[in-house]
Amino acid sequence: MTNTITSSIEGFDEADRALAGVEPFLRRKLADRAVRRAAGKTRSSIRKEAPKGDGIGGEEGFPELKKEIKAVVRKYDKLTLAVIGPTVEARQAHLVEFGHKMVVGGTISSGDPARTRKAKDPNRTGKGRVVGLVEPKPFVRPGAEKSKPQVERTMVDVLKQLASEYPEWQAL
Repeated sequence: MTNTITSSIEGFDEADRALAGVEPFLRRKLADRAVRRAAGKTRSSIRKEAPKGDGIGGEEGFPELKKEIKAVVRKYDKLTLAVIGPTVEARQAHLVEFGHKMVVGGTISSGDPARTRKAKDPNRTGKGRVVGLVEPKPFVRPGAEKSKPQVERTMVDVLKQLASEYPEWQAL
């Protein structure tokens, strides 16, 4: 299951066209700075939405969710991309976000146990039984949605700031 949240900012295409005459280096600087700041706003918003603690009742070995929400910005030839969300260390994040079945006595088999790693452990070969459901506590999607107005303002603010740093942009 892929969970991607894409954001489209109204008016940014017009700003991009207006900046077409500006040197590519400066355009790139604008994009990088705007994406980095916007990613930080989104990360903060998701952290505010995350449940307290590890989100699953304080089991040992699970990190606090808020601390494991990161924003990584990657620069490619013609693209600056931000990936924001829980890190690999927060391996319980998807269970908190989407909910899950409570299973005791092993695991629930979802196919041929001989084809899974779990089949090597006799205690984990599909002998479990479902004793309840844990309700989802979404935090990534709501946090990202709440940050959209901030992201738009951040993009505009970065554009204004760079315009003040580079007077030749004032006329745009």
